[in-house]
Amino acid sequence: SPDHEAHEAHLAAQHQRRRRANLVRAIIGAVLLLAAAIGGAFAYRYTAALPPVVSVSGRVDAPNVTILAPTSGVVSILTAREHQDVKQGDVLGWMESALDKSLVAVTAPQSGAITTLELRQGQYATAGTPVVVIHQLNALHVLLEVDEDDVGRVTVGQSVDLSFTSLGLKQQAVVGSVSAIPTTDRKST
Repeated sequence: SPDHEAHEAHLAAQHQRRRRANLVRAIIGAVLLLAAAIGGAFAYRYTAALPPVVSVSGRVDAPNVTILAPTSGVVSILTAREHQDVKQGDVLGWMESALDKSLVAVTAPQSGAITTLELRQGQYATAGTPVVVIHQLNALHVLLEVDEDDVGRVTVGQSVDLSFTSLGLKQQAVVGSVSAIPTTDRKST
């Protein structure tokens, strides 16, 4: 009968559409699985190439010099300010000597930044008293304490990124030395 043949043709077409849909789903699934595998391999290789992050605390020192008052007398002219960058030989101020009323220059013996300024214009200072401290901020020495679990990840010559959270400052540096802190064996006898 024609109805039966039409019904059989309709069922065959439905079956063929299902097979195509299943084949398309299988292909899409395989492509997604392959993409996930490639992405995972890339992510592994990318994260394996990232440098290790070690968070530590430490201490920062900078070479500094303390300038002493060259004579006893009154600070007659003051040109320096705290946090000012100075060059070696810059005149920071002038003092009038109490002995002979001559003007004596207070000069920077090295370049750097003025971190402490004890001089005030019109103030009397005694010879030999500390009046200015200059730090060389371009030659910082950073001493860090690295946990023994992480010390194997730090090598001499390694480039490191330092973050000074209290200053909101980031700086690149190079590891200059790695040394162990000697421990003493404290066995009770």
